[in-house]
Amino acid sequence: MVSRFDAADFTLSSEFLPRVGPDLTLADERSLAEYVVTGAVVEDGLLYAVSAAYSTLLVIDLASKTVVGAHSIQGIEQPVGLASRGRELLIAQADGRVAVVARPGITPGPEDPDLALGGTQLTVPN
Repeated sequence: MVSRFDAADFTLSSEFLPRVGPDLTLADERSLAEYVVTGAVVEDGLLYAVSAAYSTLLVIDLASKTVVGAHSIQGIEQPVGLASRGRELLIAQADGRVAVVARPGITPGPEDPDLALGGTQLTVPN
């Protein structure tokens, strides 16, 4: 369930159940209900949500209300928060570390060569 609240008085303004896009298959035939989201951020019309259950980054297109990407993130443990900074996503972990990965669909440039994105797996740089 994705809920949206009015910033002025925090009343519920809309909500929807995202559906999995036709070109996307979740690993091991999981359902979206199995992903426990512990951090989310909206950027460029996309909702990025990090799942603690499977160390997975879900990408939801807010216009179509569809999950358009599911990326396994290697190298994180117990994600507790998510923020966006330009072409990067910052993933806060329970132990205080922050992992930095490229936003899916954003190609790392020469100024940030350590950001990695390969297929459906994101890798946290060492």
